[in-house]
Amino acid sequence: MARISKLIWLGLAILIPMLLLTFSARAQVSNISKATRFTSVQTAIDAACTGDVLLMEAGIYKETLIINKPITLKGSGETNTILDVSEAKVQGITINSNMVSIDTFSVLGSSVNDNHCIYYVPGVSGQTLNKVTVSGCGKSGIHMLHVNGTAGENVLTNVTSFGNGTNSGGYGIALSSTVHINISVVNSEGNKWGDLVILASDSW
Repeated sequence: MARISKLIWLGLAILIPMLLLTFSARAQVSNISKATRFTSVQTAIDAACTGDVLLMEAGIYKETLIINKPITLKGSGETNTILDVSEAKVQGITINSNMVSIDTFSVLGSSVNDNHCIYYVPGVSGQTLNKVTVSGCGKSGIHMLHVNGTAGENVLTNVTSFGNGTNSGGYGIALSSTVHINISVVNSEGNKWGDLVILASDSW
């Protein structure tokens, strides 16, 4: 009997930490404005309100995102938080709202995903991109067409873009018909058609 009790306690000692780890791993995204947690980034975005700040904990997230409201999406480090869009057939992140801030994580694509890592829908404004790495996407790492705004409203800083254009071809960062884009501290190399390009109006 004593031996059975010891086995039961041993089993519980192993099982409980595993369950806690499993549950904590599922709740990886926090809305720190509302103190709520979610099991996927897109679910957190869908539930967010204007101005909310979402925090992606360290880990790999296999999903694509559509951001259609003014929020801040932050990771826990470019090497620690990775949005893996390598097997997707759509844009890695589609930004379809004004005043969106993307901060401190990486987007990883592949030649399978013949799209942009980060795609800005024409007409948006007030965009911030900081401490973000984009790599391996089939088209451009970052694609901005008709991004508008006033002076100082759109900011790209500490951005790394490499190895993009692996399928149809593309650039590290592509800008076309955009206004008031402040760019600083960009690291870009190994992109198929070039690293940082300002294209003719309405190109591509």
